[in-house]
Amino acid sequence: METRPLGSRDLVRAPGLAWSIRKMHAAMIGFLAAWGIYFVFSYAALAASSARGGGLVAIFRTFEFFPYLPAPEAGVVSLTLWIAGIVAALCVILLTAVSVSVIAVEDLRGNLMFQTSEALRFMRAHRSTVLFTMGALTLLVLVFPAGFALAALVGRIPVIGELALAVLALPLFFWGLAGVAVIIVFLFGFNTVPAITAWTGKDVLETVLQAFSLVWSRPIRFLLLQIAARIITAISALLLGMLCFCALLLGVWVLAHVTGYKWNELFTIALCRIPGVMDSEYALRIIYALSVNLGTPLIVDTTAVSPTVRAAGWILGGSFLLTGLWIASFGFSVFYSAQAIIYRVLRPGKEEGGSPCTRDAAPDGTAVREKVESPRDTGPMAG
Repeated sequence: METRPLGSRDLVRAPGLAWSIRKMHAAMIGFLAAWGIYFVFSYAALAASSARGGGLVAIFRTFEFFPYLPAPEAGVVSLTLWIAGIVAALCVILLTAVSVSVIAVEDLRGNLMFQTSEALRFMRAHRSTVLFTMGALTLLVLVFPAGFALAALVGRIPVIGELALAVLALPLFFWGLAGVAVIIVFLFGFNTVPAITAWTGKDVLETVLQAFSLVWSRPIRFLLLQIAARIITAISALLLGMLCFCALLLGVWVLAHVTGYKWNELFTIALCRIPGVMDSEYALRIIYALSVNLGTPLIVDTTAVSPTVRAAGWILGGSFLLTGLWIASFGFSVFYSAQAIIYRVLRPGKEEGGSPCTRDAAPDGTAVREKVESPRDTGPMAG
């Protein structure tokens, strides 16, 4: 199924394209998986830290759902585990972007029946391509500092080192310029590689070449489209966040007047589950102003609350976090729907590689393609 040509104005379709249960469902699954991986590795790093004692229970009381490794406790083993968790979580988010992008691509093709399960199956069939592509771009980035380091070692040779550096000055300048170009492709690769994979389904080499071509064939237009995509994403997520905030205000205002003081305790315990809220003076001032002017819940002392109230407060805090996750998943969907549109704007014409529906994953994990006959080949035979 061919899509109609897309233009720069079609970028404003990204929020409507992203307002889909399928895309937000795929994004939320990916975010939860990435958080789970980071959570496990971070707690393993904290447990391996010699400066952190008391066991996992004491660590959880300090860090709760969003652990991090403080700098004074960063030993070699704990720092390695923490960095490994961050890298693994980023890989999961990158693969999640592929799932969201392929649903956006199918919607642009008019295939509104493409389900989240099919997108996850497509992602699993092409995960090696995406990860190896980013790995190849990373290695290309590392080649250029290695070249400068080699030139520096040559410069340390007595007598001829100074002459060699003088002769190599201009080539090293162009070497650095090429390095900057590769770094830009690598940084934008987190945006473009999922869209390229969703549209084409090519191998690693072809995806790397497409990433370079997409950025540098029309660099000014590409940069302007990327800026527009970020503006549209920010505005869309902000509008949804404001709607959710107004809904939250309405709900807590009614509950505060009906439930009474107990709701203040629940609200305070729930806010403690959100990272940074109780430590931010600005956030506390806003909460106090809303409670004075609108009658929303107050922040109260919760040291003597019953276990039932404390458990209910934790559940309420989890609901607040899931609401934030939903808003983030919508923003994520908007951004990668915009990336799918940007690829089509910069790469118009006949599609390469066929539809993702025809590149479904085989039971052995490989990608297969169904044969689609042309209408001209199915007509009656003359004779």
